[in-house]
Amino acid sequence: MSDKAGAAEGTGNSETGVVRIDGIEAFIEHTNALLKPALRQVDILTEALDPAWLGEDWVIEQLKQTILKNRRSQIRLLIADSVPAVRNHHPLLALIRRLDRIEARVINKDLIEKQPLTAEYLLVDRGGIIVRQSLTDYLGFVHFDDRATVRKQREAFEVYWRYSHAHADFRHLQL
Repeated sequence: MSDKAGAAEGTGNSETGVVRIDGIEAFIEHTNALLKPALRQVDILTEALDPAWLGEDWVIEQLKQTILKNRRSQIRLLIADSVPAVRNHHPLLALIRRLDRIEARVINKDLIEKQPLTAEYLLVDRGGIIVRQSLTDYLGFVHFDDRATVRKQREAFEVYWRYSHAHADFRHLQL
C-alpha cells in the first residue's frame, strides 16, 4: 500500500481525489504523507503556527527532510501573527534558524485587515495541497494531485508574500 493510499484510508476518499479530513490526527497524518515525496517547494500560510499541527514532531521532521534530501528545495512560511509562536518557542523556529533554505515572513498588518485569513494551507511542489478551512476547528481537505487549486492558492500566497516582511526571530543564523 502506498503512503498516499494509506493516508487516505477511512477518511472519505472521492473519485476526484479530494479527501475530506477532520481532527488533528488526520491533519498530521496527511501532512506527513503529503510532505514525504516533496522535492522542490513547500509553501505554508498560517495564522499563528498552530503548535498541535505544524509543531508536531513528525511534521517538523518531514520539513527538515524535505530540505536535507534535495539541495534545491525551499520552504517558505507566511504567518499572520508571530507573537504566539515566538512566545511559546515553536519548534519550527529552531529549524528556521538552522537551515537557510527555510524562509519565514510575517504578513503586514494592513493587508491582514483588508484581506483576513480564513483558512490555513500547505502547498507541496506543483500538485499537493492540504487546507485547514477553519481557524478554530480541524476541518479541511487534502489532495495529492490538484495542480489547478495549487496554482490558484500559490498566486494568493504570492500576494501575501509581496506584502510581508522578515522578522528578527525568523531569521537564519550563520554559525
